[in-house]
Amino acid sequence: MHVTGDVAFTQFHYERVDERGVRHALDVHWRIVNPRAFADRLPWDELWRSRVAVPGIAPCAFAPDARMAFVIACLHRVAHHGCSARLLWLYDLHLLAGSLSEDGWQETLDLCRDRGLSAIIAAGLESARAFFHTDVPARILAELESDRAAADAESRAFLEGRRPAIAVFVSDWRHLPTFRERLTFLRDHLLPSAPYMKDRYGVSTSALLPFLYVYRLLTGSRRWLLERP
Repeated sequence: MHVTGDVAFTQFHYERVDERGVRHALDVHWRIVNPRAFADRLPWDELWRSRVAVPGIAPCAFAPDARMAFVIACLHRVAHHGCSARLLWLYDLHLLAGSLSEDGWQETLDLCRDRGLSAIIAAGLESARAFFHTDVPARILAELESDRAAADAESRAFLEGRRPAIAVFVSDWRHLPTFRERLTFLRDHLLPSAPYMKDRYGVSTSALLPFLYVYRLLTGSRRWLLERP
């Protein structure tokens, strides 16, 4: 269970067990990724306009088009998993890259340049090609690599791998536009909701909450400074 609140985190995890006992994990986002450095680079309205129908799932099911799906997969790997070499992510990149046409590659390149994501895409393709020899037009690779050298400092920091939690916190803080949002962000992290605290520590009584908040502050400081989220 994530810390609750609309500012600190922008996703929730749910589980559903169907009538056959199969457990389904649902990861619900209202921004494309949690780190604020990238959270608004692919806004919802743009994703909705470019959606494609997926009737194999349900008559009302939609998904991002091939171009958007590929960019999301590259961004997700960097923003949430520190450029992980886990084949689960890289094979997704390989398959999605293979679905792009020549025009699709050009549209992807144009989109990434417009949103400052060229370095993110270049890194994803580099890793996918190392394992799966993903076929990418030579011109697209050359242009992405050329753009990669001009990546912004935030992108370069995330491309170095998993960052300490405190570094992500500071980055998020800097990207919040108003003082009010920063205060809410701080509260969400330091004093999360009572339901979250009860679930996190396995208690049912509210009487223990003051002690649990103090315990969280004392034990969480080391994790924030040293561990990767």
